[in-house]
This record gives sequence, C-alpha cells and structure tokens, in this order.
Amino acid sequence: MADFHEKYTPGRYQALSVNYQTGAVELKDITGSYKHVNFHSLYTVRLKSGQQVTVTDNHSVMTIGEDGNIATAVPSTLKRALVPRRLVMEREEITFDLSGYPVSTRYPFHRLKLTPSLAKLMGLYTAEGFVDGSTLYLALFDRELEQEARTLLRQVHPKFSARLRKYRGKTRVLACNVGRRFAAFLADKCGRRAENKRIPSEIYFAGPEVVRAFLDGYLSGDGTVGANRVTATTVSKELRDGLQLLFCKLGLPVSLRSALPQTQFASARERHLVALGGYYSAGIEISGSKSEQLYLASQTPGEQTPYDYEYLRPLIKEVYGVHCQNALHYRLSPEYLEQIAADLEGRLLSGEEETLLKNLTDRQFWLDCLAKALPGIETTGKAHLRKKLRAGKLTRFSKYLPIFFPYKDMLARFFLPETVDPETGSRIKNNCRSPQLVAAWAKQVLRQNRKMRHLRETILRALQLWPMQVKELRKAPHEKYVYDISVADNENFLTAEGIFVHNSRAGAQVPFSSLNLGTDTTEEGRLVTRAVLEAFKRGLGRGESPIFPNLVFRVKKGINFDPGDPNYDLYRLALEVAARRMNPTFSFMDSSFNRSYGDEVSYMGCRTRVIANRHGEEVSARRGNIAFVTINLPRVALESRGNGDTFFLNLDRVLRLAARQLLHRYEVLSRLQKKDLPFLMGEHLYMGSEKLGPEDSIREVIKHGTLAIGFIGLCETLNALIGKHHGEDEEALQLGLRIIEHIRRRTDQYAEEYDLNFVVLATPAEGLAGRFVAMDRERFGLLPGVTDKDYYTNSFHIPVNYAITMHDKIAREGQFHRLCNAGHISYVELEAPPLHNLEAVDRIVRHMAESDVGYGGINFPVDECRSCAFSGVFPGECPRCGSTDIRRIRRITGYLTTNDRFNSAKRSELRDRRPHFMAGCRK
Repeated sequence: MADFHEKYTPGRYQALSVNYQTGAVELKDITGSYKHVNFHSLYTVRLKSGQQVTVTDNHSVMTIGEDGNIATAVPSTLKRALVPRRLVMEREEITFDLSGYPVSTRYPFHRLKLTPSLAKLMGLYTAEGFVDGSTLYLALFDRELEQEARTLLRQVHPKFSARLRKYRGKTRVLACNVGRRFAAFLADKCGRRAENKRIPSEIYFAGPEVVRAFLDGYLSGDGTVGANRVTATTVSKELRDGLQLLFCKLGLPVSLRSALPQTQFASARERHLVALGGYYSAGIEISGSKSEQLYLASQTPGEQTPYDYEYLRPLIKEVYGVHCQNALHYRLSPEYLEQIAADLEGRLLSGEEETLLKNLTDRQFWLDCLAKALPGIETTGKAHLRKKLRAGKLTRFSKYLPIFFPYKDMLARFFLPETVDPETGSRIKNNCRSPQLVAAWAKQVLRQNRKMRHLRETILRALQLWPMQVKELRKAPHEKYVYDISVADNENFLTAEGIFVHNSRAGAQVPFSSLNLGTDTTEEGRLVTRAVLEAFKRGLGRGESPIFPNLVFRVKKGINFDPGDPNYDLYRLALEVAARRMNPTFSFMDSSFNRSYGDEVSYMGCRTRVIANRHGEEVSARRGNIAFVTINLPRVALESRGNGDTFFLNLDRVLRLAARQLLHRYEVLSRLQKKDLPFLMGEHLYMGSEKLGPEDSIREVIKHGTLAIGFIGLCETLNALIGKHHGEDEEALQLGLRIIEHIRRRTDQYAEEYDLNFVVLATPAEGLAGRFVAMDRERFGLLPGVTDKDYYTNSFHIPVNYAITMHDKIAREGQFHRLCNAGHISYVELEAPPLHNLEAVDRIVRHMAESDVGYGGINFPVDECRSCAFSGVFPGECPRCGSTDIRRIRRITGYLTTNDRFNSAKRSELRDRRPHFMAGCRK
C-alpha cells in the first residue's frame, strides 16, 4: 500500500469491489489514497483458505451477517470474511498493439489478437520461460508439451520456429525463434525473471476459454498434480495474486500459503503456493503428461473448501420447513444452494399472479366482483346482495363469485398448510367462494412469496462470494503509518490477497456530510442546485429517501425568498423536496446574527455553525469546531435546590471547568505536527495549513477553529428552579433567556481572556441525553418534570410532548438562536408529509425567518416498504403488499436515520413526540 500511495494519481486506477445489494464483484474507480498516522493496534486476519489481511483494530472487514446481508465487522468480531467467487469482467475482443516494441524484419506484425493459443503460450512462458534478444526459451522437459508449444507458436505466427537445445547430450530447453518484437512483448507483459513474473492484465478481461488456456499453459509447465489437489508454486507474489483472480473468474476456490524454504542460503526467497482442490479440478485443463493425473484428481469424492454458508440454514428452514431435510442435516454447498435457488425460481409468483393476489386482499375488489355479478342473478338473493353492496359490506359467501385459483392445491407450492385462518381453524378448498377466506389465503401466499423471493435473492447474493471461515486473529507489529484507499460507490475494495475490506470510515457508515446551497445565482450554480434538489426529490434506486448528505437551503431576501428573486424557483423546489424528504432544512441568512456575513454562513452536521474568527477571515470554509464540552444544566439546578443566586454561582464554577477542559484539549492537539495530519493539513484543507512545514506545530492553524461550550436540558432546569418550563410560562422563558445569556457572556469573556474562539453550542445530544438523566435520577431520585423521563430535552428546545402551536414554538425558541453562536436549530413536528400543502410549509419557513431563527426544519414520519417501495405513514405492515419489512425514517437531533438505530433514550423521546398544530387547531 505504501508503494501504491506514492504513485497514486486520480483517475488512473481501479479496484475490485463488492456490491452490497447483489454481491457482484465490480470494477470501480479508486477516488483517493490516504496515509494516516497510526494510533491503533494492528491485527492480521487469516482465513482457513490462507488469504490474510492486516488492518487496524477499528477497521472493518467485509462479511455476511446472520440475516444474509453483506455487512462489515471489526477484526475482533469477525467470523467469516468475503473472497470473490465470480468475477465477470469481459471485453468482446482484445488486441495488443505491438508497434511500440523493437522492429522485427523477419516476423513483421503490428497487432496481435488475444486468442486461446496466444494465452496458452503466455502461460507456458510465465511458468517456464525467459527471453534473450529474439529468442524465447521454454524449459518444459516434456515431449508432449514441447510439441504443443511448436503448434502454439505456428498458430500465433506461421513463421515462428523452434528447436531443442542440448548440452552434453541432454535436452535442456526449447529455443523458439520469435523475433525481437514478440520476445520484448512477452517480457513486458509477463515479466522477465521468476520474481517479477505476472499475468498480463488483458487476460483478466478475457472470456473463460482464454482464461482456461492461460491456466492450462501455466499449470502444464509449473503445476503439480497430486492425489486430491493441483498446486502451483511461485516466488512472485504478484503472480500468486493474479492466479487467484483467474481461478475466481472460473468460479473455482483456491487456498493460499506462503513460506520460506528450509535452506542454508540467505538469498532464498519466500515461496507462494496456490492450491485448487481436486473436487474442482474438472473446471481446468492441463496438457502433456499431467493430463491423466488431473483426471484422477478430479474424481475426488468430496471437498474440503472452508466456506461458511451456515447462516443460510435458518433462512432456508423458515421457508421450506420439513420439506427440505437436506438443508437441515448436510453441509450447504454452492451446488446445493444453486438447486434451491432454481427451485425457488420455479415456485415464485409471476407478475400477473402477484397482481391478482394483491387484488384478492382488497375489499373493494370483491365489492366490484359482486357488482359485476349482480345483473346476472335471477334468484331472491339478488335483493340481499344489492342491500349489502349499498351498505358497502361484503357477504361471507356467495356462489356467484368467480374462482381465480385452485386455492388448496396452490398451498403446496408455497409449503403452506390448508388452515388459512389460525384463529377459527378455517381451511380452504379449491372452489372457495368466501371473500374473507380467500383474502386471508392470498395474504398468506403473498407473505410466503416475499420470504421465498428474499431467500432466493439472499442465496444468489451469497453465491457471488466465498464466505470463508476465519482461522486466526493475531496481533501484528506496530507501524507508524497505515494506508487506505477510497473506492467509488461500493465503499470497499479487494486486497491483494483476496479479502474484501471496507473503506477507511469504520462501521459501514455513510459519511456524515452537509451541503449548503441556494444562493448561487450563476447559471452553473443554479444548475447544480436544481440537480441536487431534483435528485433528492426522485430518491434512491426505487425512490427511497436518502439519509445523507444533509441538505441545507440558504434563505435570503433578494436572492430566493420572494417572487421575482432570481432563485425563487429553487426556493419553491426546496419546499417541495422538504415536504417529501424532510431535507433540505433551512438556514436564514437575514437573521440578526447572520446578516453581516452575507451568504457565507454554513451549517454543518446536526447544527454546527462556524463563522466568527479572532485570528483571520470570518468564513465557514476550511474551518471547524476543534472540541466541545456539554454542561448538564439540570444537575446545576438540582444542586442549587431552587435558589437562583446559588444556581448562577454554581453555573460559573462549571463554566470555568468546561473552559479549562477545552483549553487542555486545545493544548494536546497543538502538539501535533503537520506531518501527523497528512490529509487535513498536508493537502492544505484547513485554513493556514499551507504556511506550515512538515515539522511545524498545528497550533497557529487550529486557532482558526472554535472551542464550544454546550448545554442540555434547559426545560428540566427551569422545572427544577421554578416548577415551569419556557413553553408554558413567560416568567420561565425570561429566566431561560437569562441563563443562556449568562453562558454566552462568560464564553465571550473566555474568548477575550485566552484569545481563542470560545463559543456557545445548543448541544445535539444523543447518548448524553439518556446518560445524564440516569446519573441524576440515581443521585436525586425521580423528580416530576426533571428526572421522570428517560432523557433530557435537547438544548433550549421546548419539551417534545408539550402541546403548543407551531407559531408559539418557533417564536419562543427563536429568541435563543442569537445566543448560541456555535450552532442552533428549531423544528416543527407534523403528523404526515405535507406533500399537498406547500403553502403551509412556506408559512412555517417564513415564520422562522420573522422569529430570528438561524436554522430550522420540519419533521414528520416517513415509512417505506422495502418489499414494494410503497411510501407513507403506516404503523404496522405495508398497506399495499402486507410486508412487515418497513424502513421507518425519523430525524434524530439533526440528521435522518431509521428508528431502529435510535438509542433507548432517543426511542423514548420518539414515543413522546407530538405534532405541533396551527393556531385554533389544538389537539
């Protein structure tokens, strides 16, 4: 990796990467190479198949979870790692350009097509060949192979010739007259010496016939065929890695091993062994005297490849039950999994069948069927049915309803019992004419069909890869620097020894990024802004809501806020997108504290605002928050026992402690040198870093950043002091403002005292919200309005469960924004996406602007069915397809995520949230 890092240039290199959704191995652009100072332990993960990789203890390795989805795991928790099984990279025709090699007057040709004959000759050369001038030498020592080589030479060029060279009466090598051009071409593509032999890159993009031909040539020359395996040994690590990839293209698993030979010579090189089990050797060919041995090896009755498909066993059992005993008792092999996938394909509903079954679950569909049958009914039952239809009620049974499927017989196709209603024990027959019973049958079949489709997709994804068992995890020697690359789209890459690892951001997280846009009025800027908003509006592949990046739309009069402004159309589009996706949120450039900076202010992450600067240009770009610490305001209030004067004395004590902690962290960070942060400082991303030398301290650079003192639980603090919070009482509101003004005044004093950018942050607490209240409840007990919930209310927010109008909430919270110069945000909570009420969204945004809000957004629930992509708000199963696999997107602090990722405190807060209402519409 160190060598690659030195030669890396953008746009030149690609890496093999696994697609999370399909499991397919794809070729993706390498978008960056990074060198990090290493603060972690190094561990080598070695698989039972011999592949190994050395990573830091916090770096993720690609794996497959127990649910069958591709995931990541740090070394300490890794059970199985992923090795490619199928590699589909093919070009229709590959032709070599030989014009750049030395001219050969006897064998004149400028272009050469990659054929199986040429590939096999390349394989022979890579195994046992070398070139000298215009001659190719092959040390084959096998009459059949020597004759084969002569044939290959003539197929490549009809004038190529060969002769056996002898020494003291013994055959030495086959000397082939190929001319200087072809000899130089072979040496360039395949290497000259044993230690630098390699596979031409073009072979990787060839079809199976060419790949087999190359392996035939190589293994015929340098392979060993044993009783139950085929092995190849080389001193070239690059060749070893290339051979592994070629076997992958053919879907054949190999094991790797490396060792120094037992010898007295110091010059002995490490030897690398690639072995293919005899069970799989039928997938290759070997020429010469080894061909008969290969046939015998291919008759090996079993295989020992250490793959691990065990995670599929409970998934198969859930679908097949007792109908798949082999899956319960025998090893899950790829061949068997392919049989199951094929069986599932034959059982799944067709598109027409699935559409009809969905109709059968719809009450209105049955009412329409009865309405169509009504004119043809001539019995006395007609009046009864007409009465039912007028009332919109379904009859329990009607002989006039059509039969759409052989209901009972179809159950066996889906491994379902005849009892379709477990509560009543009702069974279904082929000629059933009960709408309720058929609807229950259809729901069961649809549910099972989804499970079967999911199982098939999971198996097909699994068959793209070898999930190999981990053999050992051992600590590796410490390295001062570690290296990593980033890969487009899939965020993982295949290492040289064949193990997929994740990009440098641990935990498989999407990078937490924010885009501020909306005020660029140039033609190009408007195009980019519109493209981003339209992309968010469309959503991801099937219309799913994007989680990141955070979008922040800057609002400014004269630019986009009023009709006639040049970007007013983009503002209206932003409202439309926000009404569907909760993004963008809105920042207000005309608020009293942002106005003097024009449109320069950018909000980052959950709410961070970096703008004022005592040491340089007042901009957001190339700066950041260095560190922040959060004050537990309710604890200060509880310790003060309701005494206001004591509260402010205690608050001053805690503020001074917070400032000292931030100063300590600043001093520690200041000891780092520019070379310790090669990306941030070395690439001159941080303000002023371009002036530093490699050995210079970063002190003069990070002083452009901010040191933030945050706070949590203003609501609970006010309840502890006066028994009321600022959402319900004017006195509490004024006291709350006085408290935050006091914090702001003290941080401004610290900024003057230490000549650093001390600021106040409205903390976006997640884990801290639950941790602080648990500590205080243990010490002070259960106190109504203070410690009686599982969380403290974030920063200056009004309690999420308090009934208040949108207008009042925004007006009250807006007064705190000017005081929190390191970041702030206010939200309005709605019951559902306001897709068809953009004017209401516009009124909310405008009221935020009038209330001196700096940064605000609207929240509402978004539920998306992973099975059919239906989107809406539904607490249970999908109303369209009945699936229970629902992606429930909510906002936590300042970003979107699914509710299953909320911690326990935030889940409790989510349950307490209630919508804010318009004036006059109190709920």
